[in-house]
Amino acid sequence: KRAFFNGSVQQSLDLIGDFNTTRGVSLDIGYFNDLIEKNPDDAIAYYHRGIAQLTIGNHRLADTAMIRAQSLGLKLLYTYAGRGYASLMTGDINGASDIAVALIAEPRNALYQA
Repeated sequence: KRAFFNGSVQQSLDLIGDFNTTRGVSLDIGYFNDLIEKNPDDAIAYYHRGIAQLTIGNHRLADTAMIRAQSLGLKLLYTYAGRGYASLMTGDINGASDIAVALIAEPRNALYQA
């Protein structure tokens, strides 16, 4: 497993997340489903759907969305941390190892320690 951390990509992802929050759609699973229906290769929509699913406690669906985002090329530390946490919550120890990818790369990042 290899995570790529590109500051500008992560900043763009964060900006889209902020925009979604401002628009009130950050937890709107239907909104992300619509984006994915229009473009099934939209890794960012899968990532944000995964975050929404994770936030509302749908860990299996969050894990599935994060896996899809990664398979489409979104291999950022946040996707590994999100997938790892979702996997841990579902009891999937192998998937939970994705947290280690993020921890090794940024051991002082409080998000990965939570």
